[in-house]
Amino acid sequence: MAVEPLRIAVIGQISAGKSSVVNGLLGEMSAEISALPSTDKATTYKCEVEGTDVINLIDLPGIDGSESVNKMLLKQITQSDVVLWVLKANQSSRQADITLKQMVDDFYVQAKHQNRKAPKIIMLVNQVDKLKPVEEWLPPYDLSDIQTAKGKIILDAVEYNKSLMKTERVIPLSVSQDRLNYNLDVLQENIQEMYQDGINTQLNRRRVEGDSIDYAEQAKRLYRLGKLVFDAAVS
Repeated sequence: MAVEPLRIAVIGQISAGKSSVVNGLLGEMSAEISALPSTDKATTYKCEVEGTDVINLIDLPGIDGSESVNKMLLKQITQSDVVLWVLKANQSSRQADITLKQMVDDFYVQAKHQNRKAPKIIMLVNQVDKLKPVEEWLPPYDLSDIQTAKGKIILDAVEYNKSLMKTERVIPLSVSQDRLNYNLDVLQENIQEMYQDGINTQLNRRRVEGDSIDYAEQAKRLYRLGKLVFDAAVS
């Protein structure tokens, strides 16, 4: 048995812009991309470098607040190595996201799962270009030195969602065909930084599930290849 590709789940409500984020990432990858047959309404994109499958990027069905979808998404999240959670910046209704996030947090505090390493979650406040003032869009915006009304409201959206979703890692994002992209490169860098941790999450999960694993060399090679996925774009 081999170390599996890094499994990145992409989740969010239907209007959050998941597909735009996925397409934006795929367009920047230095990898050969192929789509696998859809299962459970999820589309998996296999990303290969030097003939090795290094990342599986999984675009999952939209969060709709239903019990059945929440159970399916919880299973997908807890079987993933990294999670991209897409939040629509100008959407006031966040309860469906909050409920699912609480389910994820509760899963890992259960006694039978306390030895499980939870995947790192990157929260993306997406479509920040649509925040007021809508007519202003001149990225990049340095949120540590805010100079404009747009920058102030983007920072407010980030802080609001940090509090609401009980997380420290929130990236404001805009991926659009007709406007300048914002922070797609930051998202790529975050995925690179989390690659090794994601592989360790996978190995931990498989050990807990009963696999006998000693894949140090395989994991190192997969990590090296994974670093190549975004190198051209980020550099």
